[in-house]
Amino acid sequence: MKLFNLRKLGLDRRAFYSALLAVALLLAACGGGAAPTESQNPQGEAPAEQPTAEPPTQSAGLCSNLYFPVVVGATWAYAGTSNTGGDYAFTETITEVRADGFTMTGTFEDLTRTQEWTCTANGLVALQFDSGASAGISAAGLDAVFETTASDGVTLPASLAAGNTWTQNFTLHGDMNIEGGITATADGTVNNNFQAIGVESVSVPAGTFEAMRVEMQTTFSLTATVSGIGIPITFTATTVSWYAPGVGWMKSESSGGMAGVEAATTTIELQSYTIP
Repeated sequence: MKLFNLRKLGLDRRAFYSALLAVALLLAACGGGAAPTESQNPQGEAPAEQPTAEPPTQSAGLCSNLYFPVVVGATWAYAGTSNTGGDYAFTETITEVRADGFTMTGTFEDLTRTQEWTCTANGLVALQFDSGASAGISAAGLDAVFETTASDGVTLPASLAAGNTWTQNFTLHGDMNIEGGITATADGTVNNNFQAIGVESVSVPAGTFEAMRVEMQTTFSLTATVSGIGIPITFTATTVSWYAPGVGWMKSESSGGMAGVEAATTTIELQSYTIP
């Protein structure tokens, strides 16, 4: 089963895990099943790639973006740590570039997922909430598959300057199987509000960069339904991400929570990158 990664702009998938596990706990309580606990993220050793010595080649046309090099073969290796799940690693690679879009492939230790993007005059747009037309999460006591049914807004603007604000929203539908034989559906939205703050000097294992700081406020609004009973769930998260010119997303720090759920905090850092 594919796993959410929520890579873009640093929103860690553990935030969504926490929200869905809270849903599962409530549904299990209603249905008499056992409450689930979160499983570890897939862990894998990031490839030992080194930063390129020469300035990267930028794509032309609509896909050209100073803070996100859209080039076939461009690869970024990340490592993350979370207070709710420990350490993990993953890579992101651009596997196809078209005049009006591209494909991003993410690789964990034992799974691969893809995400389609489109390039517009306003900027780069992820077409789905994380990976593919549908994707899933799996944790102890919970299996869920979510589909993006609608989206609007921009993931990363064509130009980025301090003070810029923008939004991106997704509408989701999910089917869940919960420990104890309980089935449920979940419908709702993910609303992201962004603001570019300014350039800061940031150091990560891949190097030290003068990077644009972007702050994002995210609200997950879901209604889980079981046996005709709807349970509303709202989960909020704050993410600070940094983007380096000619390099891309290099670091993020996120935290989020909801009543009755341990706050999830995550840091992700760029370990190495290769841009042809």
